Amino acid sequence: MKTYCYKLNDKLELTLCDYIIATESIKKEDSITWIDIQGFEKDLLEKKLDDFNITGLAKKLCLDAYNRQGFYPMNKLTFLVFPVLASSGDFHGVEHVAFLVREDFLLTLRDTKATGIQRTISLQDSTEWLPDTSVQGLVTAFMMVLSLESLQRTSELRDSIMVMERRMDAQPDSVSMKEISHKRSELLTFESVISGQLPVLEALITAEKAQLKAGKISEYLLSA
Repeated sequence: MKTYCYKLNDKLELTLCDYIIATESIKKEDSITWIDIQGFEKDLLEKKLDDFNITGLAKKLCLDAYNRQGFYPMNKLTFLVFPVLASSGDFHGVEHVAFLVREDFLLTLRDTKATGIQRTISLQDSTEWLPDTSVQGLVTAFMMVLSLESLQRTSELRDSIMVMERRMDAQPDSVSMKEISHKRSELLTFESVISGQLPVLEALITAEKAQLKAGKISEYLLSA
């Protein structure tokens, strides 16, 4: 299990910080803190959730994060699980990224094969991609990046299928049934991920308007 801790200051700058400092900030609720946990085991994650004072339903949802795709509004917290494509080396894999959102705290949970947020977004350029100094802004930015990456990889798959079709037109025997089956499997995986993302986004936007459970997330998504 890998754990990364970040602080967000009023200049839209994300910086790495020590785990002890991060947990103390979460308890005091005196600053914006983001903790990213990758490849967790339940017993180790449970200890960290205790460090963060995450209890009750929120704790249970976090421990079962990989099996709970969807949107779960609570009193002072919002939990959502977003399906994503696995790393580029596994074209048929579906993973999940979980977000536990509080006004001053963001916890992300993901499998090591899930899309790497840090690989896609440069922390050094946070002043350019963050909409404001809020946890809601962080969540919005991450979800948009994850969605755009899925769309980009879907576009790449579409282009590769078009190339394969042109090969078939020119030389029918140059394309095997195994290759066609592989592309079909990829397409079904991509369709599963994108169709799984849309209900989460729609539920988040609708619930925000009615209950104000996640701050201004829907405002950011609708204006993007």
